[in-house]
Amino acid sequence: MKKEENKKTQESLSKDIHPYKKDGIFAKIPFSIKALFIKWWFYGCGFFFVFMGLANVFSDGDSAVGPSGRFYLMIILGLFNGVISDIAVYHIIDLMDTDKRQRDIFVLFHNKKVYSLIINVIYSLFITFIIIYFVVEGIGDLFAALFGGPGPLLKDGIGPIFAGLIFLVVDMLFITIKNLIILLVKKIKGENKNV
Repeated sequence: MKKEENKKTQESLSKDIHPYKKDGIFAKIPFSIKALFIKWWFYGCGFFFVFMGLANVFSDGDSAVGPSGRFYLMIILGLFNGVISDIAVYHIIDLMDTDKRQRDIFVLFHNKKVYSLIINVIYSLFITFIIIYFVVEGIGDLFAALFGGPGPLLKDGIGPIFAGLIFLVVDMLFITIKNLIILLVKKIKGENKNV
């Protein structure tokens, strides 16, 4: 009798402790939405803490951050995003993944070795420079050309919600390119084995 009660108690506890299992609270939300939301939230959080939190430290005496200050902020943001992605984001995505294949669509590279952290930091620095120099500056120049004067993104800055979205889009673009390259390599290897 006691064993049955203990078993029922264990089952009810496991439902409460593991909300991502089949009958958990968050199981009804598709995996892709959860993974994209977590990545977007952490990218926006990084932008908020680094670009908005440290802007006064790297300002040139006035309210605007100069080119050298922006460069240092980009390095700090790239380091922050790379470390947080490898240590937190990818582990959360791994916990939510039920068949261990869905995560490959949303993760560039992740394992429990130290070089995984190094690869993710270098990748994060790369996409941070691409986003700040080409996407944000390009959108600011586009607004300047359309509306005249300084672009609103450069004058007022962009917020963490929009910055997180830009980071997410660029990140998923590069991850999609990586997945396509892997698919092509597997297809080529598979065709060579048949020949």
